[in-house]
Amino acid sequence: MKKFLMALAVLALASAPAFAGPNAGGTLVVHDTGLAYTVDSTSYPSDAPVCESHDVNVPIEFTLAGWVWKVYAAFPPSATPRLKALALGEQFDAAVIVLAGGLPDPVGDFDIPQGGWPTTSGGADGISFGTVKTTSMVEVYWFGGYAYGGPGLFAAAPHPNPDNRFFVDDSVPPVLDAIVGYGSVGFGMDGVPGCPATVQAGACCFTDGHCEMLLPDACVAAGGSVYGGECLPETCPQPPEEFACCLPDGTCVIATQSACLAVNGEWLPGVTCDSNPCGTPVEETSWGQIKANYR
Repeated sequence: MKKFLMALAVLALASAPAFAGPNAGGTLVVHDTGLAYTVDSTSYPSDAPVCESHDVNVPIEFTLAGWVWKVYAAFPPSATPRLKALALGEQFDAAVIVLAGGLPDPVGDFDIPQGGWPTTSGGADGISFGTVKTTSMVEVYWFGGYAYGGPGLFAAAPHPNPDNRFFVDDSVPPVLDAIVGYGSVGFGMDGVPGCPATVQAGACCFTDGHCEMLLPDACVAAGGSVYGGECLPETCPQPPEEFACCLPDGTCVIATQSACLAVNGEWLPGVTCDSNPCGTPVEETSWGQIKANYR
């Protein structure tokens, strides 16, 4: 039952976000602990670093089985952290070898890994803590490994599902605050600190019409457009709607209004081709071929 309840906190990440909660403005940073990794350990207690001076450069020299680095949730002075759950991804270069990883408290914490997490680049994890975290630097996950064959970079990354890129508090229902930045650590090179910035997170709009609260640089890096302000229902432009378009020969295709009118079609808003609104069967064809036919 205990793990089931903690899993609910992780699954709450799929809920509609409510911004400006206790974890607002928080980022994920990656820190070299200086500890050696050993295969017989399941946790590596260490003091939380000071965000502005944390170590983002892991030695490239191979020793024993490698080194230990950690991802921390870092919150600005304006936040009043109450962190119960979060989700994140990982990206690392081919030179970086991740042997293992684990939760700060392997007994009390709970996670739902996917995609080969933590040893595969592109993996992701949803994490729920056994106790609510209220400090400005919260250990999220430790990793053990090394770099081989040259320098490399390990980065905390957004979860592959945009609905899961949030810090979650312990409210009922939970309040979701966007993770507004992601740091990295280098092996034989400097990583990116990723500490909470003085620049405020703002609305970032994506081509599919959804909105995320991100710092400007993180917005652009994720392929979005910076709009600023809050993510409200009317903030982001929505993509053109696509409905049935009856072509001059009676063929029905799904298209936007402008594309339909461009080939002298009749656009039927709210209608699909399934009901055969044009009077002839739907023809399987490409939009490029349709434009060529009706120039």
